[in-house]
Amino acid sequence: MIKMRLPNGFGSVTKLSGKRRKPWRARATSGWSINTETMKATQQHVNLGCYEKKIHAIQALTAYNSNKELFLGLLELYKKKHITLDDLFTLRSPKTSPETVIRDIEKVGTTLNQLYLLWRNDNSKYGCASKSDHRQYVYDHAYKLCDGIKHMLIKDITLSVLQDLVDTSEVRENIASVLKQLLKSMFRYAIIHNYITPDMDKVQYLDLSNVKAGNKNPSKRFSSDEIETIWKYIKKDNASEYTSVVLMIIYTGLRVSEMLDLKKSNVNLDKRYFKVVDAKTTAGIRVVPIAEKIVPFFEFWLGKNENENLISGRNAKNIKSGIFRRDYWYPLMDELGFKHKVHDARHTCVSLLKTANINDTWIKQIVGHKSQDITSDTYTEIEIKPLIEAINLI
Repeated sequence: MIKMRLPNGFGSVTKLSGKRRKPWRARATSGWSINTETMKATQQHVNLGCYEKKIHAIQALTAYNSNKELFLGLLELYKKKHITLDDLFTLRSPKTSPETVIRDIEKVGTTLNQLYLLWRNDNSKYGCASKSDHRQYVYDHAYKLCDGIKHMLIKDITLSVLQDLVDTSEVRENIASVLKQLLKSMFRYAIIHNYITPDMDKVQYLDLSNVKAGNKNPSKRFSSDEIETIWKYIKKDNASEYTSVVLMIIYTGLRVSEMLDLKKSNVNLDKRYFKVVDAKTTAGIRVVPIAEKIVPFFEFWLGKNENENLISGRNAKNIKSGIFRRDYWYPLMDELGFKHKVHDARHTCVSLLKTANINDTWIKQIVGHKSQDITSDTYTEIEIKPLIEAINLI
């Protein structure tokens, strides 16, 4: 095989040692320095970033040599995830970067699109960047519905404008609800940063009563045959280790985010329970029993690597829920020939518990649903025994 050589002065691409997600480094010569004592010249380099594929590093060199100053400016925006890799290589400046937005706001005011960009890239408590990958994906999808008003100044967006947006969108109730959540978060952010005054926020009065009811993709439980198929599949030599995660969710009823955030230090395998200490609701903070049939899976993941989280990715690092769905869940469902969302596994746990005639109070405690009879802060480790007995019945 003939090895292609890059032109002289073009730059270099090298593969860094070790296991890295982005092992290919692109560098270019920025100049030379002369040692006055030895009179030897030494090359000075500028780092153009590290990339997953060699071709990406070569594309970076090509873009850099086309317009060095523009490329280096865009590289900083790419590192902050304000532009895509394609934008970087084609030297496309974003129409609005957070820096540009702030300058524009000082001149003419804040448009909905400018507000979304600022909120979307803010990693603080009230920004979107601090939320899970899946939640960011859901909000990005909902924001597409705002295309018709995104260039309006937010101070001019009245309740009638918002109501018309919902009424003409023809979306179903679940999507409309997400849109309302998105707008509430954005307008709260605008108030906090003094882009508008509290009286300008009319989102809370948005009426969704005329929106179509129902869900296009309601949760559906794994059938008994499908669960049996998973148990048979996991015994195969070439079975993915992440097949066990499917069964762990089915037999614990965890939300996927709860499973991926579960720390090894919160698992007590001897007493057959673990603690969920971070959840989307107060009821979600709870003690969860470990069914006898999935104890080997917990043993496997506890000894898997040094990661503090129980479940880790192929690179031994934490997995975001969106990445888990894309890279692990859906490829596995395709392999098994199933059409299931991750939430279907949690839904299956509830269904199995009800089929086994488990007391509703126990079911709510196990899966973290709100109950009037019992709360997680009054539930003690000593009372885990009836929950273990319940979970072993499914």
